[in-house]
Amino acid sequence: MGRKRFYVVAGGGLVAGVGLAAAAAPVLSLGLSGADPGPSTAGTGALAAAAGQEGTNVAPPVLSASLGTGVQAPTPPSGGPAEGVKVHAHWVIQVREPDGSLVSHREFENDFVGAFRLSRFLTRANSVGLWSIALDTDANATAPCQAGNLALACRIVEQAVVAPGANFFRPLSVTVNNSNAIVLSGSATVANSTTITVVQTMLRECPANLAPSTPCTDLSDTPFTQVTNQNVGVSAGQIVQATVTLSFS
Repeated sequence: MGRKRFYVVAGGGLVAGVGLAAAAAPVLSLGLSGADPGPSTAGTGALAAAAGQEGTNVAPPVLSASLGTGVQAPTPPSGGPAEGVKVHAHWVIQVREPDGSLVSHREFENDFVGAFRLSRFLTRANSVGLWSIALDTDANATAPCQAGNLALACRIVEQAVVAPGANFFRPLSVTVNNSNAIVLSGSATVANSTTITVVQTMLRECPANLAPSTPCTDLSDTPFTQVTNQNVGVSAGQIVQATVTLSFS
């Protein structure tokens, strides 16, 4: 059986070897390495033996070789239909002096926490009520607003809310923009110098027999979205303007 010479060129090197004319060539996947960790021995025994028979002193190039069938495994499909509905709440908070000059501007996202309430609205177990915004601190700090001798959260509420107390501010505007997102907007004047860390959108759930057009007006509401890690510094007498855009995807 005759023998034929063959050459492998890789990384500028030339290796001479001998192969059997009748032998079927294996399928090789060759890759060159940028570093030289030493000769690779994977799948190269036939090459090394052939080179030895020819007495060549040429060092083999650094190869990463693997034997295979030449058929790649199928790539798992990516994407696919998304599951679930996401509620996004984008906040813009501006702190201003009484003369209108801007003190600070902050934008951030917060978390949806109203799944139980939303499921009751969609199943008509409750009727949707009025919105409000709460601006507060953690338990160890002085709350930004004041009602008598009590330091309390500032509450920005819709005009119809029955809520006595100097820590409530009207009106909270509730609109729908061109992207079908709900926009809540209003302002509050802080009474105490502090750092606002907790912000919430609040939504009242009313008895099912009340139509949303004539909702309950008391303020037994609970958070719909919230974040508890903000650091908005305020001084007594400053005005906090809050705008929240609630969107769905």
